[in-house]
Amino acid sequence: MKAVRVYTQEDPRKDLQHENWQKRGTAVALGSFDAVHIGHQMLIRQVVEYAKKMDLTSVVYLFRNQPRSVLGGVPVPAVNTFEGRIQILKELGVDVVIAQWFTPEFAAISAETFVLDYLKNWLHAKYVAAGFNYHFGCRGEGDIHTLCALCRREGIRIDEIPCVALEGYPVSSTRVRSLIQDGKMEEAAACLGRPFSLSGTVIDGNQLGRTMGFPTANIAMPEGVVLPHYGVYVSRTMAEGKWYRSITNVGDKPTVKKNSLCIESHLLAFSGDIYGKPIEIQFYYYIRGITKFENLDQLKRQLESDKKTAQMFFGKETQRFSLHVGPNSERK
Repeated sequence: MKAVRVYTQEDPRKDLQHENWQKRGTAVALGSFDAVHIGHQMLIRQVVEYAKKMDLTSVVYLFRNQPRSVLGGVPVPAVNTFEGRIQILKELGVDVVIAQWFTPEFAAISAETFVLDYLKNWLHAKYVAAGFNYHFGCRGEGDIHTLCALCRREGIRIDEIPCVALEGYPVSSTRVRSLIQDGKMEEAAACLGRPFSLSGTVIDGNQLGRTMGFPTANIAMPEGVVLPHYGVYVSRTMAEGKWYRSITNVGDKPTVKKNSLCIESHLLAFSGDIYGKPIEIQFYYYIRGITKFENLDQLKRQLESDKKTAQMFFGKETQRFSLHVGPNSERK
């Protein structure tokens, strides 16, 4: 897998003063690309393919932070970490990522200035692709029609990418975020083209699970990223370079200790010490909500049941089991 160049300055043009790749011409994908969902992937693949065909550099121009958080003043959780987005773009074959910091100063740039100064004169764009609902420029003055008109005026070929829908509803980062927050991981995965995942470094827990035969790998609740609905999930966990089937609890542990929010994953067929090491957890299926049990014996019995649910899920999945059907589907 080839390397991808990433530029993350507040004004990334400063990083390119001594670069030459953009001078041969670029094909540019425009968008926030928070979720990098199947609609985003279609757009990006089109840009990558065009760049290869025309011997151009493929560029994804995205925002390092959430524009809505700046414009609205209310934090909007990301679907992916920045590092997660870069990895996905790398897998899609992108040559260059311009990660623009969205600031009030950048927001004040006019639509025409963006096309002339950024796309034409800076990136030497020969081709641009953007989604049907793309907006840009001061106070959102430019839409996809504005972009098309300006690009064509400057001799830049442009394609508008149509809406991608699943089950009659548009696929969007907002929809994906809502599905994850509702614990609807199967539907979120369909929109993303992959299971939703969270990553972190394993931290010390109270090790009570180990005494019950259910040792867990705990990570802290990540900041700035959308979190699944609190509860227990069928999952897979990457540890030391290998994927393991797992069950994962997101949220509190009221039977053991109140107000102890964390994410803890029990790997079904793993033994070893991974404290201080990175793991990634993929969320597949919501099993149940957070429950306070009368004693640890009840908790252990429930964990045994959760483990069987996970084993059944993966067994049926290998037989093309529909991800939308399963026991205990109610979400509270």
